[in-house]
Amino acid sequence: MKRIIACLAALLLVLQATAQNGDNNKSLLWQVTGHGLTKPSYLFGTIHMINKNDYLWTDKMKQSLAQTEKLCLEMDLSDPKLQMEIAQGFIDKSGKMLPDYFTPLQYVLLTKYMKDTVGMSIALFEQMKPVALEMMLMTSGYKHKNTTSYEETLMAEAQLKKKGVLGLEAA
Repeated sequence: MKRIIACLAALLLVLQATAQNGDNNKSLLWQVTGHGLTKPSYLFGTIHMINKNDYLWTDKMKQSLAQTEKLCLEMDLSDPKLQMEIAQGFIDKSGKMLPDYFTPLQYVLLTKYMKDTVGMSIALFEQMKPVALEMMLMTSGYKHKNTTSYEETLMAEAQLKKKGVLGLEAA
């Protein structure tokens, strides 16, 4: 909770500074300073998946990351406990099975699509919430496309430089 409040306070400081300075620059990276802070913090708006041709990583971004002591992401995806919590959250504990959410015809078509297009058996998802299937279908196409992730880049660089990584949210 303290981390969320700190990040919200940082965001408010950025918004206040922008409003006072009339700064209309468009940027993903913002430096937070002043108001008694002894060191700057950086606020980076991000995109989970982006085409590599649209990916931007400037020298200023590299310098800002190099100056940080810790990286705080929406979630710490390097935490194995978080991965387990996410997986547990996908299990449907209501007693319903995946076929219960579809008409028989929809389920036949979905089963065929999963086998023919995705190369997976729908049986792997039968005890999961429909959102688990949705997430898998949304991300399965990314493996075949020219995409990357800011979070992965930031996390890999932070881990390489032995910086702490934390997450604002839990699963």
